Amino acid sequence: MAHERSFDRLVNFSDAVVAIAITLLGLPLIDLASELGQNGIDTVGDLLLDNATRLFGFGLSFAVIAVFWMAHHRVYDYLTGYTRGLIWTNMLWLASIVFLPFPTEIIASGHDDAGAAALYIGTMIVTAAALLAQVLLVRARPELIAGGREALSYIPALAVTIALLLALAVTILVPGTHLWTLLLIAPAQVVTRRIQVARERRTAAPAER
Repeated sequence: MAHERSFDRLVNFSDAVVAIAITLLGLPLIDLASELGQNGIDTVGDLLLDNATRLFGFGLSFAVIAVFWMAHHRVYDYLTGYTRGLIWTNMLWLASIVFLPFPTEIIASGHDDAGAAALYIGTMIVTAAALLAQVLLVRARPELIAGGREALSYIPALAVTIALLLALAVTILVPGTHLWTLLLIAPAQVVTRRIQVARERRTAAPAER
């Protein structure tokens, strides 16, 4: 365990790394402006249409990193300290976030095949699994959680990890699915939300009595 200032440094460092990763996603887009007026690209509309795949990759990965950051933020909102194991699993989480621009660039460059999609989804699996590991580590040390172990559920991170593993399997086994398999995350989120609502109701019932 560490004192409050050290914990704040860990959280601030994590936020800064995520911000850098999102910035890296946008850097390749800056170079696109130089294409305007060349190779038959005469208008901004032509530029956007010609680079639709790259823009899609940016938008998708921006959303992915944002969602993972929000999940990470929700977990750390409950924490009052950390352990060495939590630091290293958080570093793994950050490494996967920083790595995501690499498969994004592969897909944005037009390599829309099963291998590129598998690398992209595989990176997301590492991110989700690393967050799940962090939740399980702190649940093993309830004194690190404001409100105790029951205040921080492992179900959301577990559901996303399982959904991504299924998405990867379908991507590899079913030709042509590619990144469409990421839609499997949606039902996982719905189920997770219903489970959380049910848990909250069970917790609130004794208090009302």
